[in-house]
Amino acid sequence: MKKRFIALAIVVVTLMIGVSASAQEWNAANSDSSTAGATQIVRLSGSISGLLESTAGGCTQGFSNQCPSGHTCSCLTGTGVKVSSRALGGGTANIFATTDNTAAFALGACAPVYAEIDTTAKKDSPIFNAVGAMCFEPGGNAVFNGAMGLATTSKRFTTGSAGYTAVLKCTSGLCGGSFHMALSFKGTAK
Repeated sequence: MKKRFIALAIVVVTLMIGVSASAQEWNAANSDSSTAGATQIVRLSGSISGLLESTAGGCTQGFSNQCPSGHTCSCLTGTGVKVSSRALGGGTANIFATTDNTAAFALGACAPVYAEIDTTAKKDSPIFNAVGAMCFEPGGNAVFNGAMGLATTSKRFTTGSAGYTAVLKCTSGLCGGSFHMALSFKGTAK
């Protein structure tokens, strides 16, 4: 019985190797037809930095328009902030980020954020939708982390997403609603 099982296992392994080799030969011979239209995965990473202004009420631009009825929200807006990315090229972005203060968590220091990032860069100009959380530090500075994804097909990409992390520093000793933001993102697109 044991010899039959071993013989059967050898036959199955031999068949699997043969099928694998045949598939590799077929792919090599038909490489143009099997990869036609295939897109390359690109590393989507870079940074966005600039001045953001905070105002009362939720933002109204695209995906950032997410302040539920009855909630207290604030809007961070940055226009013409600097974009630096190998995949996108250098350029600028407009950022609109709604913070839902009513839905705060972690002893009230953190709140959900819904953002839209509209980029205009040398190689591409995609729109990103982003979700995450903003957590305020005792001195008024904040961290802003989450994930962003392509909202629409861009010139070069049909899909793409990235994780991001941002640091917001008060522009003066006491935050008066102005922050300098340094955001970095890393992900993939194709």
